[in-house]
Amino acid sequence: MRRKKDPLYQAKQELLREIEEVKTSLAIAHSNFDNVNDPDLVDSCIWSIAASMK
Repeated sequence: MRRKKDPLYQAKQELLREIEEVKTSLAIAHSNFDNVNDPDLVDSCIWSIAASMK
């Protein structure tokens, strides 16, 4: 119980959630990139991948 109120613990948990969100976004962007044929969609996927990595 005490641990959940610890600011450092909360910051660590938030960081872990954000990392998981980025991993999911990257996985989706890579999957989309692998499955599109239209050049505009390929560009869009590349931009999504680049944005997720910043």
